[in-house]
Amino acid sequence: MQHHILISVVLICGTSFSSFGETFSAKKVTSITVKGPAWKMVFTKASGPYRFELKGDASFQNEEGNVIIESSRHNSRKDWKTAAKGSKAGQQEELTVKGPSAPLNLYISSGSIQVIKWKHPVFVSANQGRIISRKSKGRWQIALKNGQFNAYEHQGNVQLQGFSLDTLLKDSKGSFKVLFNEGQLKTRGGNGNLQFVTDRGNTNVREFEGSLKGTLMSGTLIASLKPQNIQVFSDRGDIRFNFRNTGAKVIARSESGKIYAPRHFFKRYSGKSLTVKGRLRGQTKTGSISLKTNTGNIYFR
Repeated sequence: MQHHILISVVLICGTSFSSFGETFSAKKVTSITVKGPAWKMVFTKASGPYRFELKGDASFQNEEGNVIIESSRHNSRKDWKTAAKGSKAGQQEELTVKGPSAPLNLYISSGSIQVIKWKHPVFVSANQGRIISRKSKGRWQIALKNGQFNAYEHQGNVQLQGFSLDTLLKDSKGSFKVLFNEGQLKTRGGNGNLQFVTDRGNTNVREFEGSLKGTLMSGTLIASLKPQNIQVFSDRGDIRFNFRNTGAKVIARSESGKIYAPRHFFKRYSGKSLTVKGRLRGQTKTGSISLKTNTGNIYFR
């Protein structure tokens, strides 16, 4: 039976180590890069020097504050492909980092990443996995083919792109851009700018304050929010809005679908196409809503 022994090592600039189960520390870190097929990682902002705890086989390098951590036992293309299909127990490295925060560059095939109260940019490239931001700040750029991204009280811009994604933005503030083929996008609270593009994914926006811009092919959009500026195009998917006491100006167009609008809205038919205009009832007259669909339906509540 192999035992992992934790050894404390001061990580000095210009040095490198390779180990199973070690703890490294460094006073100055300007960036952190992690590479390897399968990883479980947790990054937490904390005072004092940086502390790196590793379980697994990986190499550590510190080049003038640029820390590079790379898996040593999974380097072939075959290993990366195997990891992409799902890592078995004991076949992934584990990394825990605590420190004042630094830019992160993470390149993995599969695994989980949790970032807590971090205040620097984060870049992630992964084939599959789960990524979580908790009370972090800064610009995030994520390329995740299949998996899940959850942001809790995140502040900053987030750009997320993938094929099959489940995304939750809860009480987060900033500019969010989500591009996905299938899956679901949900918001609960928060404010800022939200943009999405999806083929057959579903989007559910609730209690979000700010602007919304989206394109969906055959998915469904359900939205209940305080609008400032909303622009949505749908090819075949349905659009359902719940606006109460907003007073927003609305213009909605459909080529052959149906529009279920308030009775006081103006309606104009031209062949199969329908244009609806009006202003929602409310104490204030703010916000604009522009909706267009080809064969989908538009519902107002």
